[in-house]
Amino acid sequence: MLYEAVTKLSRYSIYLHNSSDISKSMLQNYIEKIDPYGEYLEKEEYEAYKTLQKPDYAGIGIVLYRSRDKNGIYCRVVDDTAKRAGISEGEKLIAVDGIPTSAHRFYRTALSIRGPENTKVTLTLERKDGTRHKVTLRRKRKYYSSVSLGRWQGEKTLKIVRFTRETPSEILRSLRKFKGSKRIVIDLRDNEGGDLQAGIRSA
Repeated sequence: MLYEAVTKLSRYSIYLHNSSDISKSMLQNYIEKIDPYGEYLEKEEYEAYKTLQKPDYAGIGIVLYRSRDKNGIYCRVVDDTAKRAGISEGEKLIAVDGIPTSAHRFYRTALSIRGPENTKVTLTLERKDGTRHKVTLRRKRKYYSSVSLGRWQGEKTLKIVRFTRETPSEILRSLRKFKGSKRIVIDLRDNEGGDLQAGIRSA
């Protein structure tokens, strides 16, 4: 029945879609319906996702995350490089090297910010007041941890920005610095998700 429906849609629809595009859209919609945090990735996107899981790369000191409706991509500043360039926390990413973020899905866009060390990338960003500006930064190789320590309202915090294969060990190393603390706030706000098994091990 499914095969017949896809075949007829691709053959008789007034809109030009091939059976492959229809099947991909059906998978994406189905997965999002049964699991709002799940996502169907094509091969190229999955390879980009695996690359993004590596903590050691040449980047510009920001981590991207999506809005809850997945219609916007925003910046989390994790390095002084981005701060000095004028990028503020929560700015919306509009384009990378002139290519709108709407042209690709999230992981392709995120991967395009990374690249060979000492190469440049230009971002078009939108501030919270709606004004836009462009920033050009040089990529630097650095270890970007998925975990950071901080304080919130007097309490010690452990912020996890994403779950990678390195996250469980990064949490353990961070907790040793909090040795003797009676309370620790785990901050998962704007966590972009990531490796499911890493999330389970982290818990």
